[in-house]
Amino acid sequence: MQRSGKLRLLERRLKEIDRDGDSLSGRPAPALAPEFDGLFESLGEVAEAVGSARFYPAMAECVAKSFRADRYLAIRYARFSRPEFLVNASMTEAATEDYLRSYYRIDPLLRMVRTGVERNVLTFDQLRRSGTDTLYYEAMYRTAEILDELVILLPTVGGIWTAICVDRAETLFDEREIDIAERLYPLLSKLHGLHVERCVFGWRGGYLDDSQIAFMMIDTEGHVALRNALWKSRVSEAREERIRSLAEAQASGCEKLDEGLVVHWETLDQQNAVAPGGKAYLLEEPSPGYVDLAENELVEKFAEIHQLTPKEKEIVTRLLKGQPPALIAEQMGLTSGTVRNHKHRLYNKLDITTERELFRLFFDLIIANR
Repeated sequence: MQRSGKLRLLERRLKEIDRDGDSLSGRPAPALAPEFDGLFESLGEVAEAVGSARFYPAMAECVAKSFRADRYLAIRYARFSRPEFLVNASMTEAATEDYLRSYYRIDPLLRMVRTGVERNVLTFDQLRRSGTDTLYYEAMYRTAEILDELVILLPTVGGIWTAICVDRAETLFDEREIDIAERLYPLLSKLHGLHVERCVFGWRGGYLDDSQIAFMMIDTEGHVALRNALWKSRVSEAREERIRSLAEAQASGCEKLDEGLVVHWETLDQQNAVAPGGKAYLLEEPSPGYVDLAENELVEKFAEIHQLTPKEKEIVTRLLKGQPPALIAEQMGLTSGTVRNHKHRLYNKLDITTERELFRLFFDLIIANR
């Protein structure tokens, strides 16, 4: 009944926001544009889906509709395992396969999760303008016909984050929209926390039962509050006893086990609804990590592997940045015909026929050599 009460309070708060126009942050809220008219109804559907398999689809669709985005994703990121798609209404089956096979290793969100999340709401245009790994945005996003992506990062425990991502093909997310997303974040985070809480208590499912991560929580007395399905099937009593003994004297830590597995643990805060002050344990199968190379290093390595001439290397760099032949010709001081000839010879050397193949060859070889 207590959790139902929390949902009733949230629903009441939504009505207050709708009526008064204020925000959870306490700042004066900007007037909502007509496209946000259905926002609070959509948030009500998200609240209704708390604890069920409909939760992440409902939240991702709510954010996408509110910010005029046609495509959306929900992805779970962890400290060691590969990312997992919870919702995918954006990427094709082939693109998803490529991403999970290797391209996730150049995903800036994975790097953020594994090195420290500093912002919970961001856009990829912001990252593109402020970061050094611009080729990821110029190449990967252009081939997927994505101009910009709004990302909302929601934390759970044990270094696990869920990213709600909504994509646009033709326009950037502006400052006003980013501000509204930041104002919505406390409510979305609270709904997410209630969802995790309900799953843990087993109202309509089990926490991380859909995951490749084995998970256990214990209270301060050492009693088990939760073991997900994978922990039950993968961790024997003897292994669990060993894991507990490893973590006994440390508030948090990480240890490699046999069979190539990694266990890590952390102490839960006193506000945790399931096991205040207890511990969370996660058992993961490590995947290859983030490839952290600056743009010039990437191109230099690619040129070295394929023995490109300096001119071919420059053309590859400009093609990866999405420059058309006319602009390449202008900036290199060449005629358009000369650039076309260089591009034709380059493609013959690489045994490819399209820019999409160039992008795939570029990233596949870089990742294979890391």
